[in-house]
Amino acid sequence: MKKTTTKKLATQKKTKINKSINETKTNLTKANEIKKNETKNNETKTNEIKTKEIKKNETKNNKIKTNNEEYIKECYIEGKKDIIIFDDMIRYYTKANSIYEILSIEEKKLGTGFICEIQLKDKKIIVLLTNNHILDENEIKIGKIIKIRNNNRIIKEIKITKDRFKCTDILLDYTCIEIIEKDLLENYLKIDPEINCENPYDEYKYDKFIIIQYPRNEKIGFCDGKIEKIEDEYIIYYSISTDNGSSGSPLIATTRNLYVIGIHCGKSKNNNCNRGIFIKNILDDINQKYYQKNEIIIIFESYHHDFLESFYNKAKRLGIEESIDLFCNDEKIDFNSYVDKYDNSLKIQIKEYLTNMRLMFCGGNSLTSLDLSNFNTNNVTNMKSMFSNCSSLTSLDLSNFNTNNVTNMSDMFCGLNKNCDVITLDNHLLEELGY
Repeated sequence: MKKTTTKKLATQKKTKINKSINETKTNLTKANEIKKNETKNNETKTNEIKTKEIKKNETKNNKIKTNNEEYIKECYIEGKKDIIIFDDMIRYYTKANSIYEILSIEEKKLGTGFICEIQLKDKKIIVLLTNNHILDENEIKIGKIIKIRNNNRIIKEIKITKDRFKCTDILLDYTCIEIIEKDLLENYLKIDPEINCENPYDEYKYDKFIIIQYPRNEKIGFCDGKIEKIEDEYIIYYSISTDNGSSGSPLIATTRNLYVIGIHCGKSKNNNCNRGIFIKNILDDINQKYYQKNEIIIIFESYHHDFLESFYNKAKRLGIEESIDLFCNDEKIDFNSYVDKYDNSLKIQIKEYLTNMRLMFCGGNSLTSLDLSNFNTNNVTNMKSMFSNCSSLTSLDLSNFNTNNVTNMSDMFCGLNKNCDVITLDNHLLEELGY
């Protein structure tokens, strides 16, 4: 009886253990199923989020694409309504970072300018380009400060120093200032490499162009159109609308990797088109001015400090005194030094490109010889009394003088030594000399 009871208890215990094991397996199975379902639900949620993001991006891209298409369509509307303000124009916005408002010292808007890379004969430099009628020669003298403002309304300053290259031209209506500030070198436009073509109009007549500009006091915007004609190989006429304050903006070819081919100048007086200057002519002029230095070789019969002082005072009046270097026997000397101890041959080097040479050598009765064969007079407009009363002058070399832009030559040679040998091929000078 006892054995039977023990066996029965053992069986019950075994059954209880098996039941416990089965319950544990069941619980593990349920736990695995719950975990599996949770993982599946998490994957589903993740996929739903990804799907939503993809749809959101597609919607955004479609919206941008639609907006861009609408912008392009609106650009063909006649009148100034086609100047589009843009913050989301992805293709053009990066170029907008190179374009600035030109401001006065009082931070009033003068016009527009842009940072650009230009190719010189042996190197590339980054410059600010704008119009001469916005920044003329008086605004880029040494010590002046140019204020510019970008699309984020941040104002930056460019100080004109002796070592910074700058030049300007009235006829081509441009001003160029070398950029050396690191924060301004990050974004710049590039010139179209095809600008040296023989017939510019045939080269560009089928291209599309935009002018990126600051219309009135709005944020930066653009308008597109095409070139109508190119006159005298440097004046471009185009059907692209602009607004006040857009002078100095770049003319950009949208079908040519957004290269610059010109600078916008303003409204044409003769027709309904706007006009600008072909960039090739500007680059040629910049290259000439960058490499050519004006050197005046002066030989004194006897040294007179009064003449040197007079010459320096004239330079101060013209605002170019810091751009003049004086040499004697290739040794740089100070204008205020007494150079009697030096040889009587002096060389004056002028780095600026003057427009006014009025009275420059007037009263130089101690001068016996002047060699001005390296002097650049392409931009000079006034030569009144330039050599008046140079009574001791026996040799005057003006062989490279160009007086095509000179409007005042009165008394230019008044009181000049009658026996002076003047070397020139310029017809206006020959006429003034009485030949």
